[in-house]
Amino acid sequence: MKCTFLALIYSILFCLHLKSQSNKNLPKIHLEVKINDLYSTHSDQFWGGGIALSKNITENNVVGIGIDHIYNNYHNDNGWDLTNLHFTPVYLKYQYSVRITKILKIVLFTDQGISFNSYKKYDPTIIPITKQVNENGFYSEIG
Repeated sequence: MKCTFLALIYSILFCLHLKSQSNKNLPKIHLEVKINDLYSTHSDQFWGGGIALSKNITENNVVGIGIDHIYNNYHNDNGWDLTNLHFTPVYLKYQYSVRITKILKIVLFTDQGISFNSYKKYDPTIIPITKQVNENGFYSEIG
């Protein structure tokens, strides 16, 4: 929890620093660096990071591309023991923003792509033989 709080504080300070250096002629290309601290519905913690490049196509519309990498050493998934989990989504970004006041802006975004996943799994109730799993799936994030 302490690391999550520190990551949040650093992210806010970094964004404030970038905002304080900008003016009305905002750069048209944006670099986004992400720190991920995620929790599953099974209370396991996943760590990771990512990077994305995006470009303003209008004052309110931004499009881009990104890649993340998320990792967890162990995850209990409904009786299956999963270890050495790696999730690497590659996605396209879209963001729409509306300025409400001078200091308030509403931002809606979506990231859509494919996730490349690998992990080892076994069922401890049977013979614990580990099986390497590599699979791909649809990736979606909205906010």
